[in-house]
Amino acid sequence: MRIILRFDTSKYWRNMHLLDWLHQENLIRAIDHHLGLFIAQVDSSQYRIPVSVAAAWVSQALGQQHTCILLDELVNLSRNHLSLRALPQTKEGWLEVFQGASTVSFRQDESEESDFNPGSRQPLMFFKERLYLERYWQYETKVIAQIQKRSQRIHPLSSQMKSRLETLFPATPDIDWQKVAAMLSMMCDFSVITGGPGTGKTTTVAKILALMLEQAPHLNIRIVAPTGKAAARLTESIRQAKSRLDCDPIILSKMPDEASTIHRLLRVRGNTGQFYFHEGNPLHLDVLIIDEASMIDLPLMAKLLTALPANAKVILLGDKDQLASVEAGSVLGEICAGIRVVNGKSCLQLSSEIIHELSSIFPNSFEPHFAPNANVSNGLCLLQKSHRFDANSGIGQLARAVNHHDWSTIQQLYQGEHHFDDICCEPLNTQTYQKMIEQAVECHAKYLRQLCHLSPRVVLQQFQRYQLLCATRQGDFGVEGVNRAIEKRLAQQRFISLDKVFYAGRPVMITQNDYQLGLFNGDIGIILPDQDDEGILKAFFITSKDDIRAILPNRLPAHETVYAMTVHKSQGSEFEHTVMLLPPVKYFSPVITQELIYTGITRAKEKFTLYADLSALRQGTFARTFRTSGLGARLYSTSSIT
Repeated sequence: MRIILRFDTSKYWRNMHLLDWLHQENLIRAIDHHLGLFIAQVDSSQYRIPVSVAAAWVSQALGQQHTCILLDELVNLSRNHLSLRALPQTKEGWLEVFQGASTVSFRQDESEESDFNPGSRQPLMFFKERLYLERYWQYETKVIAQIQKRSQRIHPLSSQMKSRLETLFPATPDIDWQKVAAMLSMMCDFSVITGGPGTGKTTTVAKILALMLEQAPHLNIRIVAPTGKAAARLTESIRQAKSRLDCDPIILSKMPDEASTIHRLLRVRGNTGQFYFHEGNPLHLDVLIIDEASMIDLPLMAKLLTALPANAKVILLGDKDQLASVEAGSVLGEICAGIRVVNGKSCLQLSSEIIHELSSIFPNSFEPHFAPNANVSNGLCLLQKSHRFDANSGIGQLARAVNHHDWSTIQQLYQGEHHFDDICCEPLNTQTYQKMIEQAVECHAKYLRQLCHLSPRVVLQQFQRYQLLCATRQGDFGVEGVNRAIEKRLAQQRFISLDKVFYAGRPVMITQNDYQLGLFNGDIGIILPDQDDEGILKAFFITSKDDIRAILPNRLPAHETVYAMTVHKSQGSEFEHTVMLLPPVKYFSPVITQELIYTGITRAKEKFTLYADLSALRQGTFARTFRTSGLGARLYSTSSIT
């Protein structure tokens, strides 16, 4: 039976109190409120009131990094607030609204024609159980289409290629997952190599590059990362991996060893936010390797994939368990939903063609799972052996325990029941907070004592050996409070002078890309006297080419002091000694999740120190990042995107 809803449009202005009430109760932001008012003005149907509330609600969800909202959320919203009882109270009621509203495109099946003509779009899109801002529906649809199109192409391996795989990846007693990843990446035009730190993602890619160039020496291969900092670290890692490769020097000379940012690859047009390369003007390349893919949000991934030539091969690298992107979406995580882990081990979901090839290389090693609709999952591989954190590593054990919600192991590691030299956990109180500040001061003092005698390169290298990470920005336990405390203590001990904003020894992090200066969000520099220019204070940075750049401080784009940084900002970086601070439970924030704690731990290369109460660690460990999206469900549905 169809439920008929009668909304009296003559009461339009009186019913605007629904949006006003949501705004006054801080359930929506000002921008969400304005969008709702706009929808109410332009919708010509009798459903303008409920659809305006739905538009405001999907807008506020976007502000929380969700790409859409579920129908159930709207039902709960209208049922849980007395002031919203004029809205539909059932799914059927909301479906009637979206079918009848003039500002909503209504679709229930992937097979319905997908129209990318801007002139025919409505501001909102309803698909099955989800409501989107139409623009995000298009981003999601384009990402799915690009992945599925490439996933349908499979290239059988030649006998020569199989022989070369055996040379680059010598036989081991256990399954060599790096070798599996290389094989899948060679066969599939869309592949993902995921795994924790030290599992060999970059080493594997270097060998894949050698395989590709031995097969086709003139391939145009590009390597990118989301931030300048991540690109610089990837450049260093690729160069190190190349130096260990046993292959023809001519092939080595053809291998790319310098990564750029995604924005630099696509070329930003001034300050418009538009790119020079796009769907109508694609990039000129044959293979694109994208590192730190977990940091890439849905809109940027859509723009990147649609700017590729139709026949380009794509390889994503990243840790699926790390924090998702700062902006909307969780693209890598949802793509990796096709990876099944059974009893702690990866279970590949493959088509019969891939299984046949795999069996010829790994006879009797394992039995991959046949999946009739495997297209996308054919190219997914989880690297499972850490070459950095072995069984004797406390960092590795703590990271794994957090990832698997193994609270018993976490407690034992926190309380020091297992003695590891590479981890230290301190309960948080006034004394230990001050101890943390003094520890930071001591680390920075090592180079601040000799600023006039050290080169900018040495100062930058020493600074980056130690990093204090905070979960939040505000308050005494956030980046702002901790930076102030460290800065104040350094000044008290006369290591720095706070007479000027830009003082010798001040570390700064760039927070806004500046393509003219070649500085990018996340780049770290230090203010130092330029001995080659009469001791004038300048900001010194190490570039992706391992050069030193000096820039006058007043030319710097937006930046902040960075004795401490957020865990989010640390992504793409590693530090010899990483210190992480979690606030007490009463100051807890929803951003403190398992993914954040895991990311903070895995920034450490040699030593990790945690300042946190056990109760705060437990609350964060059992909180998961959840982002509403249709990407994973649509990507692995049996229907294809048209």
